[in-house]
Amino acid sequence: MDTIFYQWYKIFPASAEEDYIGIDRIFFAGSNKKTVQYKTDFLSYKTGNAYIELLSRSDLLTPGWIYTAKAEWLIYFVYPKIIYCLSLKKMRDILSIWKSKYRTVKVKNTKYFGEGLIVPLQELRAIAKSVLEVK
Repeated sequence: MDTIFYQWYKIFPASAEEDYIGIDRIFFAGSNKKTVQYKTDFLSYKTGNAYIELLSRSDLLTPGWIYTAKAEWLIYFVYPKIIYCLSLKKMRDILSIWKSKYRTVKVKNTKYFGEGLIVPLQELRAIAKSVLEVK
């Protein structure tokens, strides 16, 4: 995704410490700095829904990225066509409404289960700072 955003920002990879707290990249536009987390979803283009991780490990009740990511912005790539640029603060502010409206599912990762909220992509579009179509 860096190649898409290079046209607007100078982009630096996060340090190991930043990565640990949910920051993947640092974007600079002049002196304006933005911390960013990238997510790619390979199913949402077919299903029309985003997966918002509530628990990264449901057996240990480990909070998911919606709670733990310290990045200011989430770049949510709906492979292969759409990128949503979202404020994580705005997502957290609306999360309780989404939790009351949409279902939660368990998803098997490599060795454990995670848990997430299935949110229609139009909800992301409604709160996105911008939506980019990938060509």
